[in-house]
Amino acid sequence: MSCPEILSVLKDLVLLIASLVGIYVAIRGLNTWRRQLDGQADYDLSRRVLVSLFKLRDRIQNVRNPMMMAYEMPQPPEDERAKMSNEQIRFYGTRSAYESRWNSVDEVRLALYPDLLESEAIWGAELKDLFSVVFKLQHELLIHTKYFLDSTNPDSDPDMRKSKAEIYKKQRDIIYDLSTNEQDDEYKLELLKAVGDIEDYLKPKLKQQKL
Repeated sequence: MSCPEILSVLKDLVLLIASLVGIYVAIRGLNTWRRQLDGQADYDLSRRVLVSLFKLRDRIQNVRNPMMMAYEMPQPPEDERAKMSNEQIRFYGTRSAYESRWNSVDEVRLALYPDLLESEAIWGAELKDLFSVVFKLQHELLIHTKYFLDSTNPDSDPDMRKSKAEIYKKQRDIIYDLSTNEQDDEYKLELLKAVGDIEDYLKPKLKQQKL
Protein backbone atom coordinates (compact mmCIF):
# COMPACT_ATOMS: atom_id res chain seq x y z
CA MET A 1 0.00 0.00 0.00
CA SER A 2 1.40 3.34 -1.02
CA CYS A 3 2.01 6.22 1.36
CA PRO A 4 -0.93 8.27 0.06
CA GLU A 5 -3.22 5.27 0.48
CA ILE A 6 -2.00 4.74 4.04
CA LEU A 7 -2.56 8.42 4.85
CA SER A 8 -6.08 8.20 3.39
CA VAL A 9 -6.91 5.17 5.51
CA LEU A 10 -5.51 6.86 8.61
CA LYS A 11 -7.51 9.95 7.82
CA ASP A 12 -10.71 7.93 7.49
CA LEU A 13 -9.90 6.12 10.75
CA VAL A 14 -9.32 9.38 12.60
CA LEU A 15 -12.60 10.77 11.28
CA LEU A 16 -14.40 7.60 12.34
CA ILE A 17 -12.91 7.76 15.84
CA ALA A 18 -13.77 11.45 16.08
CA SER A 19 -17.35 10.71 15.06
CA LEU A 20 -17.64 7.92 17.62
CA VAL A 21 -16.21 10.17 20.32
CA GLY A 22 -18.63 12.88 19.31
CA ILE A 23 -21.57 10.49 19.51
CA TYR A 24 -20.40 9.25 22.93
CA VAL A 25 -20.02 12.79 24.26
CA ALA A 26 -23.44 13.73 22.87
CA ILE A 27 -25.07 10.73 24.51
CA ARG A 28 -23.35 11.49 27.81
CA GLY A 29 -24.43 15.10 27.55
CA LEU A 30 -28.01 14.11 26.75
CA ASN A 31 -28.13 11.73 29.72
CA THR A 32 -26.69 14.43 32.00
CA TRP A 33 -29.24 16.91 30.69
CA ARG A 34 -32.05 14.44 31.32
CA ARG A 35 -30.81 13.83 34.86
CA GLN A 36 -30.62 17.56 35.42
CA LEU A 37 -34.19 17.96 34.21
CA ASP A 38 -35.36 15.08 36.39
CA GLY A 39 -33.50 16.52 39.38
CA GLN A 40 -34.96 19.97 38.78
CA ALA A 41 -38.48 18.52 38.40
CA ASP A 42 -38.11 16.57 41.66
CA TYR A 43 -36.76 19.67 43.38
CA ASP A 44 -39.60 21.91 42.20
CA LEU A 45 -42.31 19.39 43.06
CA SER A 46 -40.80 18.64 46.48
CA ARG A 47 -40.50 22.34 47.28
CA ARG A 48 -44.11 23.04 46.30
CA VAL A 49 -45.44 20.12 48.33
CA LEU A 50 -43.38 21.10 51.39
CA VAL A 51 -44.62 24.69 51.28
CA SER A 52 -48.22 23.45 51.02
CA LEU A 53 -47.59 20.97 53.84
CA PHE A 54 -46.36 23.70 56.18
CA LYS A 55 -49.32 25.91 55.27
CA LEU A 56 -51.69 23.01 55.98
CA ARG A 57 -50.00 22.31 59.32
CA ASP A 58 -50.28 25.95 60.39
CA ARG A 59 -53.89 26.33 59.29
CA ILE A 60 -54.97 23.15 61.06
CA GLN A 61 -53.29 24.44 64.18
CA ASN A 62 -55.03 27.79 63.70
CA VAL A 63 -58.39 26.01 63.76
CA ARG A 64 -57.47 24.87 67.28
CA ASN A 65 -56.48 28.34 68.46
CA PRO A 66 -58.76 29.00 71.45
CA MET A 67 -58.46 32.76 70.99
CA MET A 68 -60.87 34.28 68.51
CA MET A 69 -60.23 37.89 67.62
CA ALA A 70 -63.08 40.33 67.04
CA TYR A 71 -62.31 40.57 63.33
CA GLU A 72 -62.90 36.80 63.04
CA MET A 73 -66.37 37.04 64.56
CA PRO A 74 -68.58 39.21 62.39
CA GLN A 75 -71.90 40.51 63.62
CA PRO A 76 -75.13 39.43 61.91
CA PRO A 77 -76.80 41.94 59.59
CA GLU A 78 -78.49 44.68 61.62
CA ASP A 79 -82.04 43.66 60.72
CA GLU A 80 -81.35 40.08 61.81
CA ARG A 81 -79.39 41.07 64.92
CA ALA A 82 -82.35 43.01 66.26
CA LYS A 83 -84.32 39.75 66.44
CA MET A 84 -81.53 37.66 68.00
CA SER A 85 -80.55 36.93 71.59
CA ASN A 86 -77.03 37.55 72.87
CA GLU A 87 -76.42 33.80 72.74
CA GLN A 88 -77.49 33.65 69.11
CA ILE A 89 -75.27 36.61 68.23
CA ARG A 90 -72.25 35.00 69.92
CA PHE A 91 -72.90 31.72 68.16
CA TYR A 92 -73.19 33.49 64.80
CA GLY A 93 -69.74 34.98 65.33
CA THR A 94 -68.21 31.72 66.54
CA ARG A 95 -69.61 29.71 63.65
CA SER A 96 -68.44 32.34 61.15
CA ALA A 97 -64.94 32.24 62.63
CA TYR A 98 -64.73 28.47 62.33
CA GLU A 99 -66.09 28.58 58.78
CA SER A 100 -63.36 31.06 57.83
CA ARG A 101 -60.65 28.97 59.47
CA TRP A 102 -61.79 25.82 57.74
CA ASN A 103 -62.07 27.60 54.40
CA SER A 104 -58.38 28.46 54.69
CA VAL A 105 -57.61 24.76 55.29
CA ASP A 106 -59.68 23.75 52.26
CA GLU A 107 -57.84 26.33 50.16
CA VAL A 108 -54.52 24.60 50.85
CA ARG A 109 -55.99 21.13 50.27
CA LEU A 110 -57.31 22.25 46.89
CA ALA A 111 -53.93 23.68 45.85
CA LEU A 112 -52.14 20.56 47.08
CA TYR A 113 -54.27 18.08 45.15
CA PRO A 114 -52.65 18.39 41.66
CA ASP A 115 -49.15 18.19 43.17
CA LEU A 116 -50.04 14.98 44.99
CA LEU A 117 -51.39 13.53 41.76
CA GLU A 118 -48.13 14.45 40.02
CA SER A 119 -46.07 12.94 42.83
CA GLU A 120 -48.03 9.69 42.58
CA ALA A 121 -47.43 9.54 38.84
CA ILE A 122 -43.68 10.12 39.26
CA TRP A 123 -42.75 8.57 42.61
CA GLY A 124 -45.55 6.13 43.35
CA ALA A 125 -48.06 6.09 46.21
CA GLU A 126 -45.71 6.50 49.18
CA LEU A 127 -46.17 10.27 49.56
CA LYS A 128 -49.94 9.90 49.14
CA ASP A 129 -49.94 7.33 51.95
CA LEU A 130 -47.93 9.63 54.21
CA PHE A 131 -50.35 12.49 53.58
CA SER A 132 -53.31 10.24 54.42
CA VAL A 133 -52.27 10.44 58.09
CA VAL A 134 -52.40 14.25 58.01
CA PHE A 135 -55.73 14.19 56.21
CA LYS A 136 -57.15 11.74 58.75
CA LEU A 137 -56.19 14.06 61.60
CA GLN A 138 -57.66 17.00 59.71
CA HIS A 139 -60.93 15.12 59.22
CA GLU A 140 -61.06 14.17 62.90
CA LEU A 141 -60.77 17.83 63.88
CA LEU A 142 -63.41 18.82 61.33
CA ILE A 143 -65.91 16.32 62.72
CA HIS A 144 -65.08 17.44 66.25
CA THR A 145 -65.72 21.07 65.24
CA LYS A 146 -69.07 20.17 63.68
CA TYR A 147 -70.23 18.35 66.80
CA PHE A 148 -69.07 21.25 68.96
CA LEU A 149 -71.05 23.76 66.89
CA ASP A 150 -74.10 21.50 66.70
CA SER A 151 -74.07 21.06 70.47
CA THR A 152 -73.87 24.82 71.13
CA ASN A 153 -76.27 26.08 68.46
CA PRO A 154 -79.05 27.90 70.34
CA ASP A 155 -81.42 27.43 67.40
CA SER A 156 -81.15 23.64 67.44
CA ASP A 157 -83.70 21.37 69.06
CA PRO A 158 -82.71 20.87 72.74
CA ASP A 159 -82.75 17.08 72.41
CA MET A 160 -80.59 17.32 69.31
CA ARG A 161 -78.16 19.59 71.13
CA LYS A 162 -77.99 17.17 74.02
CA SER A 163 -77.38 14.24 71.68
CA LYS A 164 -74.61 16.07 69.86
CA ALA A 165 -73.07 17.15 73.17
CA GLU A 166 -72.96 13.54 74.36
CA ILE A 167 -71.23 12.44 71.16
CA TYR A 168 -68.86 15.38 71.42
CA LYS A 169 -67.87 14.46 74.97
CA LYS A 170 -67.10 10.87 73.97
CA GLN A 171 -64.49 12.04 71.46
CA ARG A 172 -60.99 12.91 72.58
CA ASP A 173 -60.66 16.57 73.50
CA ILE A 174 -58.85 18.13 70.54
CA ILE A 175 -60.80 21.23 69.52
CA TYR A 176 -58.61 23.61 71.55
CA ASP A 177 -54.85 23.77 71.80
CA LEU A 178 -54.67 24.71 75.47
CA SER A 179 -51.45 22.99 76.42
CA THR A 180 -48.47 25.12 77.45
CA ASN A 181 -46.32 22.03 77.05
CA GLU A 182 -46.38 20.53 73.57
CA GLN A 183 -45.71 17.08 75.03
CA ASP A 184 -49.13 17.19 76.74
CA ASP A 185 -51.03 17.70 73.48
CA GLU A 186 -51.50 14.26 71.94
CA TYR A 187 -53.21 15.57 68.83
CA LYS A 188 -50.47 18.10 68.09
CA LEU A 189 -47.79 15.45 68.60
CA GLU A 190 -49.53 13.17 66.09
CA LEU A 191 -49.87 16.01 63.58
CA LEU A 192 -46.24 17.09 63.90
CA LYS A 193 -45.10 13.46 63.65
CA ALA A 194 -47.08 13.01 60.42
CA VAL A 195 -45.67 16.28 59.04
CA GLY A 196 -42.15 15.21 60.02
CA ASP A 197 -42.52 11.89 58.20
CA ILE A 198 -43.42 13.75 55.01
CA GLU A 199 -40.46 16.10 55.48
CA ASP A 200 -38.14 13.11 55.85
CA TYR A 201 -39.47 11.72 52.56
CA LEU A 202 -39.24 14.95 50.57
CA LYS A 203 -36.11 16.71 51.77
CA PRO A 204 -33.65 14.19 50.24
CA LYS A 205 -35.28 14.97 46.88
CA LEU A 206 -34.36 18.62 47.36
CA LYS A 207 -30.72 17.63 47.74
CA GLN A 208 -30.82 15.53 44.57
CA GLN A 209 -31.14 18.56 42.33
CA LYS A 210 -28.48 18.33 39.62
CA LEU A 211 -26.24 21.36 39.31
